[in-house]
Amino acid sequence: MTKIIPFETNRYDHTKKIELIKKYAHYDKFWFDLDDNRKYIRQDYLDFVATIYPKAYYRLNGHQNVKRHLLYFHIFFKLPLHLKGKHITPRKILKSVSKSLINVFQNKKCSSVMIDVSNIIYESYFTPKRISEFKRLKVLN
Repeated sequence: MTKIIPFETNRYDHTKKIELIKKYAHYDKFWFDLDDNRKYIRQDYLDFVATIYPKAYYRLNGHQNVKRHLLYFHIFFKLPLHLKGKHITPRKILKSVSKSLINVFQNKKCSSVMIDVSNIIYESYFTPKRISEFKRLKVLN
């Protein structure tokens, strides 16, 4: 008997990603390159897109596919603004995005597009270089 795997399910194990996000994302110093003393401005969204664009371009095979998925990146970033208000800081926005990543990775019935977008955001922000810099900052303090 053959088992059919539906295409629209999260069939990968993301436990390592979830553990890494839970381990580092709640620290303010992990987001050292984002301001915490001012409210959101449009440049913050442009910086977010600039950070994820190289990884998205590589993973989604070109600019046209990135443009197709840009709405999902937009939703990930702008949702905290609508839920918590325009006074939210860029650092809190990315903390909220990391909580959304956890929810997507834990959801077994999540679409493959959302998994791709979440993986791109995860790989863009939770890099080994960023983690090592955070550990170095933690040791210095």
